[in-house]
Amino acid sequence: MLKTNIKKFVKNILGFSLILIILGAFAVTHKSSDIVINAAETGVYNGFEYLIANSKVTITKYTNDIETELVIPDKIKGYPVTIIGEWAFSDCRNLTIIVIPDSVTIIGDSAFSQCSALKSIIIPNSVTSIGSGAFFNCYSLEDVSLPDSLIYIYSHVFLNVLLL
Repeated sequence: MLKTNIKKFVKNILGFSLILIILGAFAVTHKSSDIVINAAETGVYNGFEYLIANSKVTITKYTNDIETELVIPDKIKGYPVTIIGEWAFSDCRNLTIIVIPDSVTIIGDSAFSQCSALKSIIIPNSVTSIGSGAFFNCYSLEDVSLPDSLIYIYSHVFLNVLLL
């Protein structure tokens, strides 16, 4: 009897471990109270590091800091770019003009922080949320208009932006 119980216990532990291993191969995305588990793909496209999940692209980092004018792509690998992730363009000190495509709905926390040469950014009417400190220390920023679609604008978005 004890031997049978030990076998069942070991079998259950192994089964649970297998489930955890399988779930570990997937990305977990958290937004509000919803948790979505999905397969994710990462890559680099023209200096844009990205994550594809739920058939949507999040730009996670921009690595080509020699550009001064930048148009963010509306699609990568055929999927719409919908999120500019946290810190994605931070410290891109040469950028002066950035155009965000109509496909973007969210600008993450500190997404453009420390872009000290940034003078102008075009935010489309599709953007509904701008994260905390998104333009923190963008000392040269003098031209930005907030879209009517904006629902959430978090704290310190324009902290130390002196020319607005």
